Amino acid sequence: MFWNNLKYILYLFLLISFLSFAAAFLVTTKVYYPHVLKPMDLQPEKVAAEEKISEKLVIKRFHTICGHFEELDPKTLTVNIADTNNIGVEELIREFPPEDGWILDFVEGKWIATQITDTLCVADRLKRHLRVVDEYIAVYQGPPTYKENLLFITEISIWDIPEKWREAILSGETFFNNEKELLQALDSLDEFRMSF
Repeated sequence: MFWNNLKYILYLFLLISFLSFAAAFLVTTKVYYPHVLKPMDLQPEKVAAEEKISEKLVIKRFHTICGHFEELDPKTLTVNIADTNNIGVEELIREFPPEDGWILDFVEGKWIATQITDTLCVADRLKRHLRVVDEYIAVYQGPPTYKENLLFITEISIWDIPEKWREAILSGETFFNNEKELLQALDSLDEFRMSF
């Protein structure tokens, strides 16, 4: 009796382990993209075969690093489409080629052209956060989750600032929405360093 119950617990454990592994794999390999990002060959045949598009064209960019969408103004792009209300599918594919990272989709009567890029969005590109490099405070581009782009290392030692600041920087909680906020914080930290 005990072994029969144990068998079901083991099956449950294996199922949970498999589901956890699958979820971790999808998240870490960036296999999952939002549902609107379907290549043309995965769309229904009747949509891809439409001769004319009568709805507005929406152009977006999906930034894989921060996971944000940006809607783009067609006027800022080099799109050779004069009239988006009278355009064929072939023209769309020519203007938004898959080899340049574009994915075309037809959602709720609108064509959506989405470019996938391995960059930060404009808002996250302006953000700055503090980290420690060789015991000195360093400034990185982007939100605290992005640890790739080191901008510069200051002359301020992590040990020369108040404990509250030190803990916030070491735990990755110190970030700024723009360069102005960053410079004000660095001025304050430099004053703390001088007073020590």
